[in-house]
Amino acid sequence: MHAGSSSSMARIPPFFLFIIASFLVGVLTLPLRREIQPPEQDLSELDGLGQAVIIGSLGGLRALAADFLWLQTNYYWQQENHGLTETTARTVTRLQPDFPYFWIEASRMIIYDMPVWRFGKDRTAPKSVEQRIRREQAERGLELLREGEKFAPESAALPAEQARVYWTVLDDPEMAQEYYRIAYEKPSHRALYARLRAVILMDLGRDQEALMWLRRVLAGMDPSDNPAQYSLMQSYVQELQYGRNPRMETDPVVPQRPLPLLEIDADDGEGASS
Repeated sequence: MHAGSSSSMARIPPFFLFIIASFLVGVLTLPLRREIQPPEQDLSELDGLGQAVIIGSLGGLRALAADFLWLQTNYYWQQENHGLTETTARTVTRLQPDFPYFWIEASRMIIYDMPVWRFGKDRTAPKSVEQRIRREQAERGLELLREGEKFAPESAALPAEQARVYWTVLDDPEMAQEYYRIAYEKPSHRALYARLRAVILMDLGRDQEALMWLRRVLAGMDPSDNPAQYSLMQSYVQELQYGRNPRMETDPVVPQRPLPLLEIDADDGEGASS
């Protein structure tokens, strides 16, 4: 009798088993989806995504669920759907919380793309409204990055991303230099973050502090690890020792677009789930 029932179960198509599991876990994960739901957003399209969250509850298949939901996130992003993009992106970070890639990419959507969706590509909103929206979205993205640090405390990319937001979006160089310091002091000791902190200090007129910082960094750095960054910081030191601020010259240290994550991951050893 037992063998017969096992044989019957074996004949049930896997598709139907998946549908049943999707329904059950969808119900169980409903509180999570409500928790991350943006206010006044119609999330009815998410009902069909229960299957991804369900798979995520099955342990080793969380990465598969995250990849599936990330595809959905990018679909909603292409549609410029504010609520669904943020909701699915945040769900992915819950499924794979120890991967900085998802936290950073989700924050970039929130900080750089969603303001444009809100005030429109034709920029018809008053300048004050545009600035307020950019600040609101930046704070929302920073909140997400800070949450990510709890799950990936050794990541240098997460505090570096916060530094960039403070520097280029919120125009707060003081906070930016502090977060670049934190990023550099992570185990990866990425030279770029050390140099960017020195650049900000020089921009703030704190040349002596920048000189002391650069000497400290160079003293603990193997030139062969990153010859280009080492050479640049050496040139800064030489100029500062003679009382000249090298930032008086044109120095385009900040790219117009955020650094590609592949570049960040390659240097910091922080790959994505794929």
